[in-house]
Amino acid sequence: MKIDQVQEDEIEYESSNEVNYTDFVEYSKDELAQTLIKYILYEQDYLSKINFLKKTIRDLTLEKEHLEESNNAFHTKIETLEIENKELQSKCESLEKVVLRFSKGQDNLDKLLGSQKISLTQKLLDIILLTKRKHTKISLFKRHPKTTLTSYAITV
Repeated sequence: MKIDQVQEDEIEYESSNEVNYTDFVEYSKDELAQTLIKYILYEQDYLSKINFLKKTIRDLTLEKEHLEESNNAFHTKIETLEIENKELQSKCESLEKVVLRFSKGQDNLDKLLGSQKISLTQKLLDIILLTKRKHTKISLFKRHPKTTLTSYAITV
């Protein structure tokens, strides 16, 4: 029964917009003033905390915007570097092909010079054999006036 009465009092108290000042009559004016000052100080403390949090939020949003701008700048830089990287790779591949052609040409030149060296030594051996048979003195390399530097006439 007591619970029903308390509930009815609460409903009646909530329905009215008036404040029951009878509870405050028990306190002295000094106690009420001290309590009021205490609540004012709490309110100032909370307001300062709220202002600090608002400032922190403002600073963080500015920092977020700055980081997003730098992030976008980095993304564009990455894209340009990727394009440049592809261009450099294609240039590198073309240069590699050129180097391979030159090295293949160098191999061919080495083979050609090697075969000439073998034929030259073979000719020298033939001449030496001829000189031993004839027992005559032979001038091996006498430059012929109408030939190029690489061709020589052998005179006996």
